[in-house]
Amino acid sequence: MVKRFYESVLLTLFAFFFILFGGCGSGGEKGSSHDASPLNMVFVSIPGGSFRMGDEAGDLWEGCRPVHTVTVTGFDMGAYEVTNAQYAVYLNAAIQSGDIEVKDGDVYGKTGEWAVQRYLDIGYDYGGENKCWITFENGVFTAAAGKENWPVVAVSWYGSKAFAAYYGFDLPTEAEWEYAARGGKQLMYGTDDGSIDSTKVNYDMYVGCPTPVGAYPPNPFG
Repeated sequence: MVKRFYESVLLTLFAFFFILFGGCGSGGEKGSSHDASPLNMVFVSIPGGSFRMGDEAGDLWEGCRPVHTVTVTGFDMGAYEVTNAQYAVYLNAAIQSGDIEVKDGDVYGKTGEWAVQRYLDIGYDYGGENKCWITFENGVFTAAAGKENWPVVAVSWYGSKAFAAYYGFDLPTEAEWEYAARGGKQLMYGTDDGSIDSTKVNYDMYVGCPTPVGAYPPNPFG
């Protein structure tokens, strides 16, 4: 059984979500050299199956068409987005192991495939509560008090990929993400029942900033 978890990424005003996956156990897949247990991730099992991928309705990207049947194998997925506190744990481990560095106030890869790529825009501030809540002082990364359980934002794709790889995980296919979101019931939206409103999901500026992970009901897959 493969394990996956996902991470919220705020590049501009909008939140983008990435599922990250890896092997069972505290250290990720066999061969992973870094212990993931300090992250305290919570996983749920997603059974394998087939679903209708894509959508013909609405003003959607043409890549959603035509609708077609896709089959995925079972995997485990994180119940929540990766939080500021969890990403700070990674940053502190990675700077100690020499895999990242801080340049011009931001976090960059230092080794491996994504060396020199920016991982985290520490100075990101879109106004109000929409900002990076991780700071770097005296060689230590810290999640702001009261924001530890918020989804981490201002992380690039490289920062997500590197975070995953550090613990033996990786990014999923688009099909795996859509399959999980549909909850095994071909739901239109990834909510508890496929409908959408402000009691079920943080969207359309009803809140206007991130909310703590687990603030909304899970979909049928958990």
